[in-house]
Amino acid sequence: MKAWQLKNISEVYDGFFDGPHATPKPCDEGPIFLGIENLTESGLLDLSQTKKISPEEFPRWTRRVLPKAKDIVFSYEATLNRYAIIPNGFYGCLN
Repeated sequence: MKAWQLKNISEVYDGFFDGPHATPKPCDEGPIFLGIENLTESGLLDLSQTKKISPEEFPRWTRRVLPKAKDIVFSYEATLNRYAIIPNGFYGCLN
């Protein structure tokens, strides 16, 4: 097992992004609309029950950021101190 290395934040930080702070129309199919309820207390994503966003609305919700594998997402309103790493193959947007 490799030991953790101390690095400057500028070496590992690409940016800090935020979702649009709104709610899209409910949709039965489409990309995942990731919400605080999907972040577990143990630092994992629970994707067993996810909301969906329509493919037509998706571009608006990914204008600022399109979450990709290994990105860290976290909550900072309402439910605090929850975080998770985006897994490989995730296709969705942030709430």
